[in-house]
Amino acid sequence: MNNVAPVYPDREALSRSLADVFLKNETIHFNIQYTKMVILVEEKGPIKTNVQLGRRVACVGGTTQKNGGRVTLVFEPGNFKLMSIDGKDPFVPLPVEMPGKQ
Repeated sequence: MNNVAPVYPDREALSRSLADVFLKNETIHFNIQYTKMVILVEEKGPIKTNVQLGRRVACVGGTTQKNGGRVTLVFEPGNFKLMSIDGKDPFVPLPVEMPGKQ
């Protein structure tokens, strides 16, 4: 959470979700395809990075869940802290990825 800006929308909910994900899953792998990355830097404004992201979660009990998609990560200029995520949030698990939830 040190790399998430204080202005991130619903920062506390993100923190709780991340804590829950790391408590309930054995391993999590992110794959960012750098060859498909577009970075837009507006003069003195936020830095927007469009990425194609793949995620694989090894859940407790031996199952594996995969998903991904295109997202835009928005960073503060200067310190590069995450301000927002436009698109499917890769850090919030789908209901099927959470043990005991469907």
